[in-house]
Amino acid sequence: MVLAACDPGSSVPESVVRYDSAGIEAIESRGPAWSAEEAWVVEGEPSLEIGAQDGAPEYIFFRVAGALRLDDGRIVIADGFSNQVRFYSEAGEFLKAVGREGQGPGEYQYIRSLGRCAGDSVVAFDLHWQAKVYTAAGELVREMPLHDPNSYQGLGPYNLTCSRTGYFLITGWGERSFQQIIGFYQAMAPVSLLDRDGNLVLDLGEHRASEQGGVERGVPGS
Repeated sequence: MVLAACDPGSSVPESVVRYDSAGIEAIESRGPAWSAEEAWVVEGEPSLEIGAQDGAPEYIFFRVAGALRLDDGRIVIADGFSNQVRFYSEAGEFLKAVGREGQGPGEYQYIRSLGRCAGDSVVAFDLHWQAKVYTAAGELVREMPLHDPNSYQGLGPYNLTCSRTGYFLITGWGERSFQQIIGFYQAMAPVSLLDRDGNLVLDLGEHRASEQGGVERGVPGS
């Protein structure tokens, strides 16, 4: 039945099977689409390890929120427990830490992500995706909130990524904010491109954001 359903002229590899289940197309992958020569391989031994089970606090991590390498080889790690952004040498030696728990300048309620969002700068994101921008030397140069331009409530993004060219790509809350849907459903959400100052550059429309299941309030497991 599988062979009869496949198009001989199709470029779909034999390791992929398409079938219909109750009117819904499903795709089952039984193997990689690439050859052994094309595959990426992760080395068995790490080239560098930073961290310890106990010892100096600057080497203790809990809930790492992000890590990146700067152009000169230094490594930056965001530690979610201490709400610190820590800088290490290329060899993994601790250099400095910035940030702490709080709600003032340079402080975090819940550091959630780390990125290279413009040139060699380091951007760390707080609880509601407020951006804190550091130089490559670890100096805080500015802080700014990022908002979902499609939310009349002024909400921060639901999710976010950024590029070295200085743009932020955000997913808004969409249906997740306002609808009480019972059962399984696909939530749609707006996607927007913002400039380095958080201003809307391009509205990319609504896209499927997630698959969720809603239950009535008061029901066990809700």
